[in-house]
Amino acid sequence: MHQKAYSHGKLLITGEYAILDGAWGLALPTKLGQSLSLHPIEGKSWQWNSYLHNKKLWQQIEFETKDILEFDIDLNKLDFKGRILQLLHAIYQLKSPLLSANQAFQVKTQLEFPKDWGLGSSSTLVANLAECFQVNAYELLELSFGGSGYDLACAKAKQALIYERQGFTPKISYTALSPKLTSHVYFVYRNQKQNSREAIQYYRQTPKPNLNTAIKQLNLITKDLTSTDDLNQAEDLLLKHEAIIGKLINQIPVQQKLFSDYSSGIVKSLGAWGGDFMLVTAKQPQDLDYFRDKGYSIIKTYSSFVL
Repeated sequence: MHQKAYSHGKLLITGEYAILDGAWGLALPTKLGQSLSLHPIEGKSWQWNSYLHNKKLWQQIEFETKDILEFDIDLNKLDFKGRILQLLHAIYQLKSPLLSANQAFQVKTQLEFPKDWGLGSSSTLVANLAECFQVNAYELLELSFGGSGYDLACAKAKQALIYERQGFTPKISYTALSPKLTSHVYFVYRNQKQNSREAIQYYRQTPKPNLNTAIKQLNLITKDLTSTDDLNQAEDLLLKHEAIIGKLINQIPVQQKLFSDYSSGIVKSLGAWGGDFMLVTAKQPQDLDYFRDKGYSIIKTYSSFVL
């Protein structure tokens, strides 16, 4: 039986690291995502081909079903093939009705965005595999890459959502941001990729004495952000959010660190701090020349980027 799945990428506007501890996360599914096709083939040798957004072949690997069933690799030394085997072994552990010792598959994945943009090349893969192999995506994530799971919610969403982590059945509430805000919102790529797994590990190791108070404050900001149509208020909320997260992870917010002289709006980190896309507000489109002049040439409007 031929299986196909498609998942959207993601942007995390609020919550960030604290979403791991129950904070609400305002998340946006992106128009760009990843597809996966799964076709059963004769024999025991799997054929896996992964393609980049430009249609170029990125990874081509082969392995046998026994490599999945007997997976035993140091998780700190996994290459691409090891990550795939890790995922498929987790699917086997979850008792997928399609994964057996007697069946091999031909798999093709196709990204629609550059893999270093941080939009979820891993999360869209997890979501697609879970759908095709008929297992719980959140359980699969827990057994493999780890994380809060908000990106899996975005993978199958059609609009903005507020995500609350609750085991393998998270609470997801669909919402929307006012067009009066989004018409002034842009996403600027920082020209570097951030490793989410390393960022999560760093957060886990950082002492957080006022975590419960911070989560309450973050949740209120998320709630207020989805109910306002005033740009100045939204910018104030986002700056407060940056300050709270900055204290939690003992880091300087990106605007203070790199863009303190930007006066036409605010700059906010998204997801794991230090890379990927930033949210930027601007009164006029030409205000974004500030970032272009600094070498940040990849700038997306909200309407062109977000589903």
